[in-house]
Amino acid sequence: MRKNIVPGLLVGLSALAGCSTAPPVVHQQDLDTWVGVPVAALDSHPLFSTLPMVHTVGDNGVEIRDYINKKYVAGCLPANNPGAKGYTMNPGMYKAFRSCSENMVGCDNVFYISKGVVTQFAPVGQCKTSEVVRPQGR
Repeated sequence: MRKNIVPGLLVGLSALAGCSTAPPVVHQQDLDTWVGVPVAALDSHPLFSTLPMVHTVGDNGVEIRDYINKKYVAGCLPANNPGAKGYTMNPGMYKAFRSCSENMVGCDNVFYISKGVVTQFAPVGQCKTSEVVRPQGR
């Protein structure tokens, strides 16, 4: 009788351990809902408006906004207070920020914006998406 319990117990524990280490899931349909949305939707979004945000503008005029969902990210942010649009960084500062925060556990919710409209939502790191990250009213 004991011989049957041990293998069953091992299988059960393995399955349980597998559940706890499952990676977060990013759904493409959640990302796609942002394409073509006015940037004002990011400014008023219930989740993203609560996260620290850094942004920069590339040489091509594309704005990059990074809504950071990481525990210790404050150590990578500049000492000055953010303005209405968060921490504004030149491309070099943004690269240094990303280098500082890249090994932190969490998610960088990166949005690319051109002419006031979101062109791409590209989360980086340990991210998960659901209806919660979609634009409101859609």
